[in-house]
Amino acid sequence: MKKNGFISTTLIYTFFTTFLLLLVFLLNSYARTDFITEQIKEEIKNEPKDLSNDVNLSVCIRNLNNDDCKPVSEIPNGPFKLKTASCDNKVAQDSITYENGKISFTANDKVNCSVELIQELLDININIFINNKDKNKEAKEVSMDNFEQVYNMPNKTYTYLEALTKCTTLAGVTLDSTNYNLTLNESANPREFELQTDEQIICNTYFVRKSADIELHIFKEDSNGTNLLNDTGKKYLKVNSVNEIPTNFTFDKINNRVCTPPVDEENFIYNSSSRTFEIYATEKTECSVYFNSPS
Repeated sequence: MKKNGFISTTLIYTFFTTFLLLLVFLLNSYARTDFITEQIKEEIKNEPKDLSNDVNLSVCIRNLNNDDCKPVSEIPNGPFKLKTASCDNKVAQDSITYENGKISFTANDKVNCSVELIQELLDININIFINNKDKNKEAKEVSMDNFEQVYNMPNKTYTYLEALTKCTTLAGVTLDSTNYNLTLNESANPREFELQTDEQIICNTYFVRKSADIELHIFKEDSNGTNLLNDTGKKYLKVNSVNEIPTNFTFDKINNRVCTPPVDEENFIYNSSSRTFEIYATEKTECSVYFNSPS
């Protein structure tokens, strides 16, 4: 009996089954690869971006007494609330908030935001004004026109002019010192006001810039000099004034100065146009400044 036909049919079914299994394997593999690819795309899409260099935030504080909105470089603490905010990114625009001296928003791309804050009137309100022009002057000698409002406590290079303090009710009625007790706690860091009163009150306080005894030494880079700055290996020659230094020499107030005791960056000012220094400290201070020759 011949079985050729039976063997041929078996081979056909074997090849057909193998083909189906291979097809199922390929389809499953393709589907798996496509699924993983979509997962990777989604992870990349949802991965948080570092937008620190892509955020441009401007903040101003609306004056309660007029329409001025004063730009500030630091976000203020204290009794403020968000008045208006605008962003060129809808996600940021819809999510922007202000709370406890912090402005927060969500963004997934470069964003520019302008924020306007307004002071909230509480039972106790303390406004701070500083004067950088009438340095070291007493209360009776300063000009009230030279004060500007700030929103954080000035450091100890400012003297509190207690005699200028003025307190009123929320309605604007002037109070005398029997209605309140306002003191500046100098030991706190930063300094802080302590106010005791039974009134709803607004107090305006005033500070004037003070300057301690500053001994300034000026050096210019010179191969014949004997003074070395840190580990740079450069030599410097002492001069009597900035006028003895060529105008093409440069000065870096971060790296090219040494003060004892140390002086914070905000209290060390160099005006390259007038070539003058302003250095503020709370005690006698010695500073050396170094000008570098063109490279």
